[in-house]
Amino acid sequence: YQKSSNTKPILYPLQTISGRRVVRNYPMSEGYPFEKADHPHHRSLWFTYGAINGLDFWSEEAGEKQGFVVSGQPQAVDRDGSIDLNVNWNWIDANHHVVATSHQAIRFTESAGVVHIEMKISLSAGDDGLQFGDTKEGAFAVRVGEMMKVDAKRGGHIVNNEGKTDGQTWGQRANWVQYSGPAQAGDAVVEPEQADALETAGITMMVHPDSFGYPGRWHVRTYGLFAHNPFGVHDFLESQPATDTETSRQGLSIEAGKSLHLHYLILLHDGI
Repeated sequence: YQKSSNTKPILYPLQTISGRRVVRNYPMSEGYPFEKADHPHHRSLWFTYGAINGLDFWSEEAGEKQGFVVSGQPQAVDRDGSIDLNVNWNWIDANHHVVATSHQAIRFTESAGVVHIEMKISLSAGDDGLQFGDTKEGAFAVRVGEMMKVDAKRGGHIVNNEGKTDGQTWGQRANWVQYSGPAQAGDAVVEPEQADALETAGITMMVHPDSFGYPGRWHVRTYGLFAHNPFGVHDFLESQPATDTETSRQGLSIEAGKSLHLHYLILLHDGI
């Protein structure tokens, strides 16, 4: 866990039981010649959104509109069979005004050789309330390993529970999405010509039915971005019409002191 990575906290690295890394290292670590230096705000696993009270918490180049997420000291408890991590975040503007607060309860477990990361998020409005804009830029996200992405053309693959694959999954509503493909072993530096020898690993993201906006839409791209967006609608309409519930949620407002809750399960697995 990294307490802070530029504008936000992240979880890095993410690896399977065998040590296969399913996220890219850029921009947290250097020296990986096959990794493309694009979208520096795509950092391992993170949770932010691009339009809250006129601030952009998603990007890292928003100027005076840039939002920042600052975490307190994580509290870890090693239980029998699991590790629990609890941490509070402040969502602030450039003047350190607190726009929102959130609490993350993260549980790490392992079952049948699969790493389980369960994350429960409570996002609470500050004194001014919260106004969510309608954008694709969010929210609960991973940037997969460079060789794993579909565009690398080395066997990377996306599939959702509706049977959609690869580019068809973008903007769709789905209960879960899986991204799999060749993955490096831990910190090993792999040259492009060695990619064909890499073993396959994958990451599956599941949305719990009690999560806000369930099932929500997926901002998942063949270049490696893998994100669930329970707030945005308009940018995704080219792929699938809005439901009545989604239409009424555009311009979502949360009153001061009120909260919304998100609930995810991440599976890190060897093979497909």
